[in-house]
Amino acid sequence: TRWSSGIDVMMEKKKGIFRTTKLRTILLYEAEFNHGNKGIGREVARQAEIASAFAPENYGSRKGFQAIEQCLNKELVFDILRQTRRSAVLVSNDAKSCYDRIVHSVASLSMQRLGLPEQATTCMFSCIQNLHHYVRTAFGVSEASFGGPREEKELPVQGVGQGNGGGPIIWAGVSTPILDMVRANNRGLYFTSPIALQGFQLIGFSFVDDSDLLEGGNGTENYSTAELIARSQTTLDLYEGGLRATGGALEPSKSWPL
Repeated sequence: TRWSSGIDVMMEKKKGIFRTTKLRTILLYEAEFNHGNKGIGREVARQAEIASAFAPENYGSRKGFQAIEQCLNKELVFDILRQTRRSAVLVSNDAKSCYDRIVHSVASLSMQRLGLPEQATTCMFSCIQNLHHYVRTAFGVSEASFGGPREEKELPVQGVGQGNGGGPIIWAGVSTPILDMVRANNRGLYFTSPIALQGFQLIGFSFVDDSDLLEGGNGTENYSTAELIARSQTTLDLYEGGLRATGGALEPSKSWPL
């Protein structure tokens, strides 16, 4: 029962902007429960790295990967495109409130896919689904709450909460099948390494909820500008459809083509 309540802390994303749609909600779980979530995340990450189960484009939430490395990868790809005189499109996009929109059934399947026992996912998500949410503001913690135990046919509050110790790995587990789906549809850029002459496919650069999707084919097709834009729109539609199916959505104000 100690795990059955949490505190939602509303924090400014940008100083001086207090609109509720512009605030970041951090969910403070009971410490013991969240310690278990961290242990779950750490073990799943270890198994997933051994099995190479994460999408190679995903540098977020993973040990040994940094955002600055994705910036370098992007610059190197641009260099190759300029040197080989290839055309390509890069679509930068941002997922809206990614941790707070994850559908529990999808997260459970994604974590079990990475080796987490079903009992552990049941423990985590049953606690989250029955959580009493209290809100902390400058006036203190609210007396009233929302959430808690529900009727049989009533849908529980979804999302894993920003502040969940297992949240980063849950998102990596949920986003990997989306990236793999885009790859399976032959999207992105194809390169051939100059020494080993090995081909590889790159669909973009991802770091947690920020993804830059690439589209340009294998370099042998002479796509016009209009054709490239159409292909990049199809790539974005695939990615957005995967996000929507898992509970997510794009944030238009933070998405743009290049």
